[in-house]
Amino acid sequence: MLDWGLGLTDIVKRWSASASSLRARDYRRGVPLLLAKLQQAAPRAIAFNGKLAYEKFSGRRCSLGPQKETLAGARVFVLPCTSGRNGSMTRDQKFGYFRQLAGWLKLPSSAEEG
Repeated sequence: MLDWGLGLTDIVKRWSASASSLRARDYRRGVPLLLAKLQQAAPRAIAFNGKLAYEKFSGRRCSLGPQKETLAGARVFVLPCTSGRNGSMTRDQKFGYFRQLAGWLKLPSSAEEG
């Protein structure tokens, strides 16, 4: 992944059957560790796989898509959760957000987002 300039990580460092089995303290422990990784890696853009993941990380509600704030100097994009358990969207609807992400990544960092 790093050869393509991509990295993958997570907030919670323990196995769980689903996000609903994770506790607030799991996220509280993971947030500073993830933030430190992001500050060290200094990415241009960050995409969160799942609205809940970003909301737990940021401590605020959000919409899917590009976010107004930056994180560790990077632009932020929130994708729908790709889990098969996420039945709130069809596969095509989820792919639509990934297509939007692809276009968003081509935008200059200073471009207006949203």
